[in-house]
Amino acid sequence: MQLLAIDCGRCNVKVYDGHNGKVIPSVIGSGRRRDLREVEPSDIELVYKGEHHFVGDLAIRESELPRRLMTKTKVHEQTLLLTLAAICSATAHDKITLITGLPKDQHTAEEKSKLRHLLSGRHDIIFNGRPRQLEIPVVEISFEGGGAFWARQVDGLEHIIDAGAKTVNCVTINNKRFIDKLSFTLPYGCDTSRFSSIKDLALAIVSDVSRFWDTDESVRIVGGKALELLPYIQQYYPKAYVPDEYLLANAIGYYELLEKKYAKNR
Repeated sequence: MQLLAIDCGRCNVKVYDGHNGKVIPSVIGSGRRRDLREVEPSDIELVYKGEHHFVGDLAIRESELPRRLMTKTKVHEQTLLLTLAAICSATAHDKITLITGLPKDQHTAEEKSKLRHLLSGRHDIIFNGRPRQLEIPVVEISFEGGGAFWARQVDGLEHIIDAGAKTVNCVTINNKRFIDKLSFTLPYGCDTSRFSSIKDLALAIVSDVSRFWDTDESVRIVGGKALELLPYIQQYYPKAYVPDEYLLANAIGYYELLEKKYAKNR
């Protein structure tokens, strides 16, 4: 049984197997026959239920209508296809114990049940020309931003800003316990059209979190734009920092949780 952690973001899918991480653009497009077939190491072709898809870099490069969905819910076919592509890219094993995540504002019993139903079970696919019969009997669901804490555990009080493409998840942990009243999801992100610059986004985040978080407290920033956000947030939160694993932080943290629970049963 292979343990895998997947952070299925709207910009990129991050997958981690305990040793290595991989990042795949969250883009899917219709597949087609290519007469001029230039093959890159990151190319992903997927056939699922008779439909041919290009995924990630290949979809960006060769699909007529590549799509990156920014829907509020993640319970839809695009999440499933991206998850299956990430699994096949990360491992040759077909039986998977999986952990993934949802934003805090969607981390409800109903939404988690729907996501488990979508991802679990058997999935017959063709991945880059090779048939795969994936079995996913277990799907654990953590929450975005919170997962990043377990990638780098610290004592005391710390806040996490997980800046995603559609939303920003803001999480507070005190002595390794999540504080719900100081944790929330902001309804905008790095790829929404609300902001004209990364500085505007950073200032909006500061404006919102400063209603709950004191400016002398530690703030960890993760996500693809973390390094760009840091200097603007640091002007108001001097103890803000970006960890080395900022891009894969949620996936690494998810894996730590999964391994702790299931490693003995492998």
